[in-house]
Amino acid sequence: MMFIELFVPRGSLAQERLRRLAERLGAVTELIRQGAGQGEGLVQVADGRVGIPGDRGQVSGRAPVQGPVGWLALPGPGRGGRRRTAGARRRAPPAASGRGRVPGTPKGQFPATVCYPGRVRVYRGRRLFLLRACPRPFSGYSRNMPSPLSPVVLSASVMTHPRRIADARRVLDSLGIADAFLAVDPEPDGPPSSLRASRVAFSGAERFDSTHHLVLQDDVRVCADFANSVRDAAERHSGAALSLFVEWGSRTAYLARWAVFTGAAAVPVVNPYMPTPALLLPREQALDMGRYLRGADGRSDDRAALRFLRERGTPTLVAVPNLVEHEDLPSLKGNDGHGLRHSVCFAREGARLGGPVLDLPPLLPFLRWNTGDAVVIDTGNDVPEAHRPTVEVLAEWGAAPEELRRDCAGHLGAGSGPLFALWTTAAAFGAVQERHWPGTVAGLRARRDDPLVGRALATFAPGALRVVLDPDRLAELSGRLVPAVLTAMEYGARLTAARTA
Repeated sequence: MMFIELFVPRGSLAQERLRRLAERLGAVTELIRQGAGQGEGLVQVADGRVGIPGDRGQVSGRAPVQGPVGWLALPGPGRGGRRRTAGARRRAPPAASGRGRVPGTPKGQFPATVCYPGRVRVYRGRRLFLLRACPRPFSGYSRNMPSPLSPVVLSASVMTHPRRIADARRVLDSLGIADAFLAVDPEPDGPPSSLRASRVAFSGAERFDSTHHLVLQDDVRVCADFANSVRDAAERHSGAALSLFVEWGSRTAYLARWAVFTGAAAVPVVNPYMPTPALLLPREQALDMGRYLRGADGRSDDRAALRFLRERGTPTLVAVPNLVEHEDLPSLKGNDGHGLRHSVCFAREGARLGGPVLDLPPLLPFLRWNTGDAVVIDTGNDVPEAHRPTVEVLAEWGAAPEELRRDCAGHLGAGSGPLFALWTTAAAFGAVQERHWPGTVAGLRARRDDPLVGRALATFAPGALRVVLDPDRLAELSGRLVPAVLTAMEYGARLTAARTA
């Protein structure tokens, strides 16, 4: 059994969080004993599943978890010392070298984090206190930790229905966030609605002393290194409502593709709803949201959430790439007729969102996934009456409708219907991109092997056509869709170049 020592400065937030943890468990009256004249608190934790973190920042196969709270002390003096404490394994711990250490780390030590304990032994003098068992062990995070002094402390809730408890637990266990719980629909036999569980999920932020609260639905899958990716996003957009997912056919998804192609890392929400499969809010905003939803009507929390945020003037953003993917589970709200709702660009490997927020162009080409209509939206006056047919707009920009139909038929086998709507949308999309981010369309073909660029291109057609085109036909065309989208975008870029020459 390996011992992990967590050294935390006296009077620090880390010490206080550990003290509150002990009080919640009701097992000890004093958690921290003072180090021998060093002005530091010492906690030793032990669990059969806990090991020393390896080079990949994992502990016994578990992903890194939330919250820098101290330093992980490697056993023995100097580099790679082999002096053992009672119960420690004989093998010297990995990651004993000083490479990659965060500045300010004590020699021979690495940043550490804390998750729920399996068993925690707290020594005070010669007395031993044993905290009761919890579902998960303490874990550590070693030298690839990006910031041991993050100001962001996360809490989370997973909203669910009793029929989907197993799915919700899968999501909860994958988060790597210590302060997290299941928010179960309090009226499971009531009319289909996400509002009831959403109220519980946002109100649950009061349980924790976090800075930001994350609410997820039970039909999502999170990226690798999720907690650290979310923490990084929260640091960059600390006062915003930040969605970690947007579905591939929505209006905001088209902005997200521009963000991938141009180097932005967040986009404003232009949907008539707030994407809520994974929504991060400052803690106080989350509590206010919970109170607001108690008086909300309807069956869906996404439109109510957007009303709440707009009324309070809270910036509404989507992180790009997305840190969450939507799984194909039966909808509890009756949305099965919406087709597959995958992420516009899921960073399964995790991401550090270092770019700016995308500037919103005045025009947004959009293919309505539910009707197959191609329109251009005035983002300053986004009402249906102001949406213009894309073919008309392209004609004003110099395109010949017959040429558009001929090119579409040559690449996709049809010059009308949903495939023509896809072609004209991609052409207008490329034209707007070239106008606002000159030169970025021409380089996309060479960047197709970039994972994020490739995913953003690959979701363009199926996200738009998932309902209006027969699935067999969509599958038959799968190998031709991305080249066709790129060709149409390049055509649109040439239209813009000719107009501005």
